[in-house]
Formats: sequence, C-alpha cells, structure tokens
Amino acid sequence: MNHSIIKIYSFLKENIRYELALFVLAFVFLVNNDFFVDRTIRPEDCQNGGCVAEGEFKPNLSKSKPYYYIENIPAIERGNYYSLTLQLKSDRDTKIIVRVTSDSLTEQEVKTLDLRGGADFVFQQLLFKADKYYSKVFIEKENYEDESNIFVSSVNVSRLDIKNDKELAALSPATFGAVNLGVIDQEQIADESVLYANLQEPKTTLGQTFIAAGDYISGVTLKMEVTKPADVGSRQFNLQLRRVESEGEMIKAEDSIITNFGFSLSGIERYRQLDGTFRFPIFARLEKGERYLLSIDNKKIEDNKYSYLALRGSDNDSAYPNGSMTLQKVKTIYKLDRDLFFKIHGASFTQSGGRNMLSASLAEDLGNGHGSYVYKNKSEEADMLDVYAKSADVEFNGEDGVIAGRVDADDSFWIYQIETAYPFSRLAIGAEQADKDWGGVTLEYSFDQKKWEVLQSIDDSGFQKFDATILGDGRSDVIFLRTSPDESKKGKSRFYGLKNFEIKGELIIK
Repeated sequence: MNHSIIKIYSFLKENIRYELALFVLAFVFLVNNDFFVDRTIRPEDCQNGGCVAEGEFKPNLSKSKPYYYIENIPAIERGNYYSLTLQLKSDRDTKIIVRVTSDSLTEQEVKTLDLRGGADFVFQQLLFKADKYYSKVFIEKENYEDESNIFVSSVNVSRLDIKNDKELAALSPATFGAVNLGVIDQEQIADESVLYANLQEPKTTLGQTFIAAGDYISGVTLKMEVTKPADVGSRQFNLQLRRVESEGEMIKAEDSIITNFGFSLSGIERYRQLDGTFRFPIFARLEKGERYLLSIDNKKIEDNKYSYLALRGSDNDSAYPNGSMTLQKVKTIYKLDRDLFFKIHGASFTQSGGRNMLSASLAEDLGNGHGSYVYKNKSEEADMLDVYAKSADVEFNGEDGVIAGRVDADDSFWIYQIETAYPFSRLAIGAEQADKDWGGVTLEYSFDQKKWEVLQSIDDSGFQKFDATILGDGRSDVIFLRTSPDESKKGKSRFYGLKNFEIKGELIIK
C-alpha cells in the first residue's frame, strides 16, 4: 500500500510542470467562456415581455395585495366637510374605490375612480361630508383579480371651514405641486449598433456631452449589457454630471460635480425598464443652452473582468449633433466621434404666478377666506429638484436621505423658493439637524433675497431643532428660505443638513 502511494507521489512530482500547464489552460478556457460570470443582462431579454422591470419602488396595491390602508390622518368627525387629496398611478387601466373607515369597521365610500395606465402620477381631490367618525383611508381594487400595480402618494386630509353644500360648490380647486418627469430634454435613440465595453478596463470613465434645452435633469436612460458574477458585492459605479468649459479634440469639464448618483450591479435591475433599457435617477437644475457632460466611472470597481457595463451607441458622430461620446483615462477626457444611446429626462412643474410650486406641495381653499399650505421633504433624490439655488458642494446624501452641504466648503448654501399660490398670513417651519455628529445649521428667510432674517433654533438633547413661525404681510405669496452652516456649531462630520423639513401655512383666499 505504501509502495503504491510512493509511486503516485513520484509520478505527480515528475510531471508537475505538465499538470500546471494543463491547469492554466483550463483556467484560461473557463475565463474566456465566462465560467465565473453569473449572467449577462441584455436588452433583448425583454423582447415580447421577456423580463419584468423590478422598479425602484413597490406598488401599494397589486394582485397579491388588492387593498391599502392609510392610518396617519387627522380624525374625521361626523357632520363636517373634508378634502381628501392624493396622487395615484397605475401601470394599466383599472378601477379603485376610495373609502374612509375606522377600527370598528364602519365605512363610508368617498368615490370610485377610473385609473388610466401610465407612467405619471395623477392628482385627485375628493370632497365629502362625513356621516360618522373615521380614522383611516381605505383604498381597494374594484376587481381583486386584475393585474394592475397601483402606486399611492401624497395622501392628505383637511377639514373644510364650510357648513353646507352651497359653500362646498364655491370652493376653488386645490393647487398641487405636480412634477412631470416624463419630459425628454435630449436623446439619441436612432442608432444602437455598436457595443462599447470600455468600462471593462480599470479606472475608466465613459460619457456623453449634450446641450440642455430645459431647466432640470431628472434622470438618464441608457441601453447596455450588464455582466456580473453571482457574488457581485456592493462596490458602486458613479454617474456624474459636470458642466463643460470647452470642447475640441479634448473635453475640458469643471472639476466640481453638479450631482452624483452611485449604483451597484447587485441592485441594478431595479432601474430596468420594460423595454430593456435602464433609467437612473439623477436630479439637478440646468441652464438652458449650456453644455454638460454625463459620465459613468468604474474607479471603485476592482474586478472589471467579471463586473462591467457595456453601453450601446453609434459610431456616427452625427447621430446626436449637439454632443459626442467621451472617454476618460486618468485626468484627460477625450472626445470621440461617436455617440451613446441615451435619453436625458427633464422635469416640468405646476406653476402659480409664473413660479414653480415645490414638488408635492399643496395649497387648498378651506372656505370662508381661509386656506392651508403644506410641504414636506420626501427623503428622496427628487428633493434636489426643489432647490432653487445652491453652491457646488450641496448634493443629496443617499445614506441619510437628506440634502447636505459641506461645512469646509466656501460659502456653502442652498435656497428654496416657496410659492404658496395665495398670500399667506403665517408659515410654520419645522426641521431638525440631520445627525448629531453633523455640523449645525443656519436657517434664514427673505421676501426679496436681499434682507435675510435668521430663524431661531433650540437644542434638544444635542440635536438642533427648528420650530419657527414667519408672519406674512397679507400680500406676499412667495418667500425664500436659505440653509447654510452654523460656524458656531461644529460637528465631528464635515457635513451639515436638515431632516424632517416641513412647512405648514395659513393662507388668505380672496
């Protein structure tokens, strides 16, 4: 027995170089045939309904969950009139029934709504007189078996200051700050014949320049192939937007990044659309007619052989006449005579008095000359669209879900322009320091952006909190709020910002 083992050992020892060579050849074969790759996601996978877009958010109603409760509402009392406002979106035509209900299971139908399938939310205002006491809103599908996915947002219940149906009929409709993210600012979708796999190379940035036609960017759609292993990890690609200073054979872009969005391959399918493209949310204000560079870099991705993106596009530079594809290695940005497949999504807002309403803000006529105004940050990247002006360092902090600036930046700030639709008599401003370790915040208001008044805050167990009131002059329907670092309140972190930022106002309806 021992003799046999010795013979096997001697054979292996004498032929070790051949065995190593065989192992190397086998390894190379497996690599070249993507043995270590879990899968490659291609746009063609979605032909004829071959894939399902996961979506960034889950629906509130679906076939498996055909009803939805909203519990955090003011008490609804018998005999009083109410305004129920909400946003609804469905991926296909359907019917829903909106009711108010209570723990005792008593209920009152408010209205049956026909929803049309589409990509945008639709605002609804439902007026009713309560016949009993209720504490919840209940929404259900008329047909529990239908396949629709329904999204519910911005639910608000307001008690009206009226006593009869005649006064109800005299109310002005509510003004809601709806945002349309379906606007296409720029695009090149005619030619996708070439596959660019440059991001397989380490420390590479691939991009596209474009000229903005609108005031906002809310996202970018790209067509690409995604290659990833089973254990892809959480390292992120970075999608960045910068202003272009000059464009020749080389591109010169500003060092400061206007906005940045990071995503990992492990969760990339949440951005996949039904047509196989990928739509990434990236929010910022733009200047019409200015040239910008939107690019993806892979600097944080270590294993580019098995974790990379290959972007579709054209080898014809005239496919998109107002810009070009770019390639960056180290600091040099090269202009390439070709274009990516892309869509730049813009945004349009509800306007009042020629000014944009903040997104999801609500101005209501409550009756008898009284009105209300409500706005609250959503803790989403889209909050950046509500920023009227800002310094270069200010961006959305996805980890904490807040807009944040840097205390070490020069003249850091951001400003909201608040359009209330009607003159306001008072506004209540509520907010608190984003994190105990972050720097303190100075919050100021102005009617003309020239004279600024500081809003006082209190210290609550180490947290800075704002609970301030601004009195109106009975004529103004617009005011500005400015956020900046408080130099006297240093924190351990280099960031400053606010969470739970909300505005509640009393309006004068004439």
